[in-house]
Amino acid sequence: MRFSSQLVRSGDLEAAVVAATAAIADELGGPPDVVFPFVRARDPNDYRRLPELIATRFPDATQFGCAARGVIGGAHEEEDEPALSLTGAKLPGTRLVHFEPDDVMKDEAVDPARLAAKLGDVGPETDALVLLDPFTLPPDAFIPALDLALPGTKIGALAADGPVPRSAMLYGRVAHRRGALVLLMPPEVRLRPVVAQGCRPIGRPHVVTHLDGQAIQSLDHEPALDVMKRCFQELSPRDKEIFRHSLFVAVEMERDAVEVRPDRMLVRNLLGVDPEHGTLGVAALLQQYDVIQFVLRDSESATAELSLLLDATSRAGAEPFGALLFQCLGRGKHLFDAVDHDPAMLQEKLGDVPVGGFFANGEIAPVGGRTFLHGYTSAFALFEHR
Repeated sequence: MRFSSQLVRSGDLEAAVVAATAAIADELGGPPDVVFPFVRARDPNDYRRLPELIATRFPDATQFGCAARGVIGGAHEEEDEPALSLTGAKLPGTRLVHFEPDDVMKDEAVDPARLAAKLGDVGPETDALVLLDPFTLPPDAFIPALDLALPGTKIGALAADGPVPRSAMLYGRVAHRRGALVLLMPPEVRLRPVVAQGCRPIGRPHVVTHLDGQAIQSLDHEPALDVMKRCFQELSPRDKEIFRHSLFVAVEMERDAVEVRPDRMLVRNLLGVDPEHGTLGVAALLQQYDVIQFVLRDSESATAELSLLLDATSRAGAEPFGALLFQCLGRGKHLFDAVDHDPAMLQEKLGDVPVGGFFANGEIAPVGGRTFLHGYTSAFALFEHR
């Protein structure tokens, strides 16, 4: 099982496909079993042409990809100019399932039983990659249903839109604009997730003692707004400035945990404050006695967090033979003021791993044993032998 990832910066799509496929076939010693095409193009027709162009070069390869505003290939990023990221993999035994909305929707909800029936026979440890068109399948309904139907690790993203205002998912020999793609891994392949949400904690953890829906009324039996104000006062001048525009709330996903761990914290937006009642609105479905912590997001925090996560992954014995990176549009050069930040750090920490992927507007990855839709996140799928 091997990977080859190529990035070709060119407005000439046919030439880019020829160059990328030739390099992949050379590195792999033959055609791949699976190709992951992600393309940024000026001409909307290129999204429709790409699957057929790839199929003429690799007629037997499964395609799993999409249009993108920015692409990652060969561990390099391109966010501004037309470019093709093409990653090829020797991955025999993968299986691609395409979900049309009518396949899984029932009474305007996603039915886990219908989803499971469409998936067919899958093992309890089967991992999968996911691409989802949010215009035709609601992520907040599809992702929890997929968790019920497919217990293994799921990593992916919302299919990004290009210059046309709809998603374009690429598989078979055509571009599709509806539903979801799920690529099931063979039993001998494990997807190890690395989920970098770009934040660091401030203050200390707090227990949600009273709430009304998404409004936290009290933390540690004190008005929630008073707790947040006290946290602000204890910060350095620099962190106070970050607090004013990049404050989020992280929720501990293991309710019975003895200690709070960053890798189990789900970062969610702070929706607003109610000064009259001292409450905080949070974009999360909380329960009484959940543990939360205020967190800040900036480039230094994101760098430090990813470094810690990759160091922990290395200590855990990770030996990936390939990787896909689903990276938020809010990261990349816009956050770090430099290109290749996240893929370069992966290779620095874990070796010369081929890395492909794209910049998404919503990343799908697990935290605390459940799969969520994230923002401002880098979700790595590390391919390993099981």
